Amino acid sequence: MTGMKFGKLNEKTRILIMAPLLGICVFLTLYFHIELEVGVVFSHFFYVPIIIAALWWKDKGLVVAVFLAALLIFSHIFLREEVTTAYDFFRAAMFIVVGIVIATMSKHIANTEEELRKHRNHLEKLVKGRTQTLRESEEKYRVMFETAKDAVFLSDETGKFVDVNQVACESLGYSKEELLKLSNREIDADPRGYEAFLKIRNGAEEQTKFEVDQRRKDGTLLPVEITGCFFASGGQRIALALARDITERKRAEEELHKVNRALRLLSECNQTVIKTTDESTLLDRICRLIIEVGGYRLAWIGFAEQNKEKSVCPVAQAGFEDGYPGLVNITWADTERGRGPTGTAIRNGEPFLARDIMGDANFAPWREEAAKRGYASSIALPLIAGGQTLGALNIYAVEPDAFDVEEVKLLMELADDLSYGVNTLHIGKERRRAEEALLESEKRFRQIVENALEWIWEVDANGLYTYASPIVKKILGYEPEEMVGKKYFYDLFPPEDREEMKNAAFEAFAKKLSFREFSNRNVHKTGKEIWISTSGVPILDENGELLGYRGADTDITERKRAEEALEGHIDQLERFNKVTVGREIRMKEMKEEVNSLLKELGREPGYPSTPDQEKEE
Repeated sequence: MTGMKFGKLNEKTRILIMAPLLGICVFLTLYFHIELEVGVVFSHFFYVPIIIAALWWKDKGLVVAVFLAALLIFSHIFLREEVTTAYDFFRAAMFIVVGIVIATMSKHIANTEEELRKHRNHLEKLVKGRTQTLRESEEKYRVMFETAKDAVFLSDETGKFVDVNQVACESLGYSKEELLKLSNREIDADPRGYEAFLKIRNGAEEQTKFEVDQRRKDGTLLPVEITGCFFASGGQRIALALARDITERKRAEEELHKVNRALRLLSECNQTVIKTTDESTLLDRICRLIIEVGGYRLAWIGFAEQNKEKSVCPVAQAGFEDGYPGLVNITWADTERGRGPTGTAIRNGEPFLARDIMGDANFAPWREEAAKRGYASSIALPLIAGGQTLGALNIYAVEPDAFDVEEVKLLMELADDLSYGVNTLHIGKERRRAEEALLESEKRFRQIVENALEWIWEVDANGLYTYASPIVKKILGYEPEEMVGKKYFYDLFPPEDREEMKNAAFEAFAKKLSFREFSNRNVHKTGKEIWISTSGVPILDENGELLGYRGADTDITERKRAEEALEGHIDQLERFNKVTVGREIRMKEMKEEVNSLLKELGREPGYPSTPDQEKEE
């Protein structure tokens, strides 16, 4: 009653009350910021004027919430600007949210009170009239009473019904005569209904509003929202109860609850997918979350085997399983044991629902065992990654037709996220294997390069060294660090050959030519000249543009020296041969002259005329 009087204060009184409350809020803000020099404000008091303003002025009262929110934010900006206001933005937002909620509730209560007050006033007028208008009023009352959309119950102070409308009879399945023999206590399935009746009967409350289940004649329950009050009629107090069927609202609330539960499950599963790095652990945790957060009976995951039998291998499960044989001997082939939810989902790549396990013909092989464990419905969700079905996520519930449209959508999203997580782990595992193989390959390459007799090198398109194997020190006297990023290949040519060799090399670069065993002189770090044999191939990008060259150099200085020495020996032999041949020609000429003289003297020649004869002599 005090709350009712407080709510009926006139406008001037309300303003006189609200002004000091707002003044206190301003004082607290200045006191904490200026006097105490702290960034925290005792803002809990701010809710008092916000709530009162919303109750009194409803939507207009939001001005107070906006004012106090602005006060809190701007006080930090202008008075305590060195203190972060992130939390104050949240509190300011909460002021406005609380104002909106209270204003909305106040409007709803006011509308309900107004509607109930109208009904009550109208009924009182109908029963108070003692003149000719009584009959007309009674007729109007009866029309309204019978045409009301809600069930209307009139009862005396003991709770026994004295009148009910047709909606009340139809909703509970009784005739009017049967209902008038009962009391409100007999149709309420919850004692809260009679307790509320006693409160308004005894004057503890003027009116009441609550939800309760009424019991129909056939024993089923009907959820209703009751608005009740007492009014005087014919010298006695009559209880009026308006019962609104809230079956659809309850169903909507249940669906919303299930969707919220599925959303929470999806969120936690996503966090698990992100944080878990081991596939087996991921699958186990997802199954456990489906049971603990989702509230389902059983969850298990099976992978599709690519064998002749097309079997399904269970890899994780949680919930009430108790040796359920449905986890074994399942196939995704188009056979009897492959036409259940799991096999069908894998085979078709689409979710499969068993809305009523007891009546689903495809569930026949597992129906008896499922019934023993309390499974009434199930859903199988394919796990698809990269266009391939990896397996299926299976969820079982204790009630038939447990999976509505929105819930299925969210569970499909969960399955997609799980597929992504598993595929990511697979890719990560393959990448790690590839990286390990690459590291091993690099290790082998490094060992080969470091122990090879050839100097392995790379240069960019300008000729600057980008890599030099350690053997360069043995060939040219430089450490690899002295070469990479510091020297161009033509820096090693002798000064007299440098420009010509550089131009020739860049002509080959421009044509992207490969070259093999190109002999050239280089200058050793000590200044001596050495000969090397160079082979190289161009390095091209995906568009065919030159990035540089890669190749190998071999020290051929000793070979060059040997070749030069051999050439000297050949020259000497050629000179000796020329001398020897000349001598032989001269001897032949002398022999011929001797033979000619002997002939003139009439004597036989003293020397053979042919080489064969000469050999015989």
